[in-house]
Amino acid sequence: MAEQHIFTKEAEIPESVQRKADEAFARIRESAGTNRVKKETKGLRRMLRPMIAAAACAALAAGVCGATGIFRPLSGPEQGENAVLAAADRLFTLRVQAAELTPDRPVPLLTGGLSDAWILEETEEGNVSYCIPLPIICEGEGIESVSYRLNKGAIQVVEPEDSQSIIEDGELYDGELNTGIVGGDAGEDLAIRLYRSCTMSFDRQSDDRTWINIANAEAIPEEEQAVLFGEDASPEETAEAMGRLLDGVTITCTVQFADGTAQEAQIEVGSEAMTFGEAGEQAEDPQERAAFVTFALE
Repeated sequence: MAEQHIFTKEAEIPESVQRKADEAFARIRESAGTNRVKKETKGLRRMLRPMIAAAACAALAAGVCGATGIFRPLSGPEQGENAVLAAADRLFTLRVQAAELTPDRPVPLLTGGLSDAWILEETEEGNVSYCIPLPIICEGEGIESVSYRLNKGAIQVVEPEDSQSIIEDGELYDGELNTGIVGGDAGEDLAIRLYRSCTMSFDRQSDDRTWINIANAEAIPEEEQAVLFGEDASPEETAEAMGRLLDGVTITCTVQFADGTAQEAQIEVGSEAMTFGEAGEQAEDPQERAAFVTFALE
């Protein structure tokens, strides 16, 4: 039974990171009135503070458990059979907090005891916007850089104006998204940048002053909006509606090795209903069900 629930091993959140999360949550509450929405955000509103903490300490939590999946070698200096053998020797590891990414087992986004840790809002245009933390860490040998490309919406990077960005290169998102943000310390001037793709050094994939999220706005039927923003929807109904909102959202992770070769993996974003116990969340009632954002290798 223990082998079936691989998400139950917790990562301790340091006091400094928790303080940072508290300050960021306060900032979100202070700025809530500036978001252009038609009605009060409901349903998925409790998860903000725990998710901020989870995203902030992703690098610390990543050491708990490994994740290996299906990877595709890209072009490089080695050709033919030698290239395939070299790629096999250089499989990299992707981790979401303390859990393993696999093609057949979606990994729930853990939020310190609350599942609804993303932000959903209705825009003035009548669409539904979302902002979801992306606490993914890559590990491996001989890696120089890690890149992420999002096929729908934008990768949102939130960091102080006076900080040295962990983003070394990237393709900017050619548009605007009014989704709100997850992250940021109260009292700091923040730089909020939107990318279609971004690259960071393998040795500096995260820090305690940077939040990386995925954000977008989609048009969905009014009945599905009623499920997402209503009070009476079941976890299964919420997960189904959230899954349609995230339908087709894929993150491509590309790893560049020091010898010039590269590999990539496709990560699917979705939603699934499960109990807090099945997800490995701390909760008063481990049997209570909720809708979780999930990640899985394609």
